[in-house]
Amino acid sequence: MMIRALIALAVSLSTFGCAETTSSHGEDAPKDAGPNQAVMDKDIANAVQSAQATPTQPGAGQPGPPPSGVFAPGEADKVVPAGMPVKIDLIDGGSGAKMVLTPSLDLPKGGTLRVSIARSIPGGALPTTVFELSVKTPGADAEDAEGSIVFVVDKVTVDTGQQGAPPADVAKMLASLKGTKVAAKLSQDGSVSGEKLELAKGVKPPLDQFVVGLVDVLGLFFSPFPSEPVGVGAYWIAADRTKYAGMDLVRYRVTKVEKMVGDELVLSSDVRMYAADANQMPAIAQGEAMLVGFATSGKGALAMRRGTLLPITAELKLPVVMKLASPQQPQRVVPLQFETTGQVLAPTKSDAAD
Repeated sequence: MMIRALIALAVSLSTFGCAETTSSHGEDAPKDAGPNQAVMDKDIANAVQSAQATPTQPGAGQPGPPPSGVFAPGEADKVVPAGMPVKIDLIDGGSGAKMVLTPSLDLPKGGTLRVSIARSIPGGALPTTVFELSVKTPGADAEDAEGSIVFVVDKVTVDTGQQGAPPADVAKMLASLKGTKVAAKLSQDGSVSGEKLELAKGVKPPLDQFVVGLVDVLGLFFSPFPSEPVGVGAYWIAADRTKYAGMDLVRYRVTKVEKMVGDELVLSSDVRMYAADANQMPAIAQGEAMLVGFATSGKGALAMRRGTLLPITAELKLPVVMKLASPQQPQRVVPLQFETTGQVLAPTKSDAAD
């Protein structure tokens, strides 16, 4: 797993003194400019403010994520319990004509998505790849079909528009990913969760990392919608537990309706995630490193037709900063940053014809 390799790197850097002392996530974060605490902490309040929100009064005694971005043992379950369905709080219903935006979950003839994934890690980056996916929501007469969605990799190619030529054998290697599946739960609010990866036969590390990036962001292209009617300017906050790079995280998504013209719907989103605890990795649990900070600041945009499940286009940038330290030198913190950028590309002419 890539995270384990990053932890090993951090321990090595700390041991040899190649790190700098740095402040906590809370100290680095912008100052909270408003009192909105509907869920939340400073980061989420700032995300709401970025959606041009009108602050509301905080809930009495409402707990929130810690400034470091890492929950103490057991505290994450007090905020967002493990296994809890996504919780949606509508903060502002917007203006103008209002309508319910929850999509139809039925794809009787299936669907397709073209998703571009780019990943950067300390010291390098994976070649940007484009996945052509078949999307299925099995019918009610299928076994274990209720509330499920399956993405099947039909084709994987290297993005020819990126700078730098990838190794010549990359295309051949990527072709072996055909048949890989991502299965997930599909909720009535239109959100996708619990993504599970089933690699095609014969796929071995490190080739699996190309698909891990897809899994990490795929669910974020499916916004959880409130059940209430909303108009332009409406925004809501969705809280749930998720997995990212193998880590158990508390996730908040602030979604805003930017545009509604006919059936066209444009949304923007802010994403914040927090580590459910500091002892999720063997290197950390065994005392080889300490996770002292975890920060995200994801932003995205989504275009779709009202009432439909699959987005037409979407883009999301999700940078993650992990702050680690050696137990022998806890004052020396190593910040490790990696970023995943995902895009749902516009359908090709052949797709549009279908």
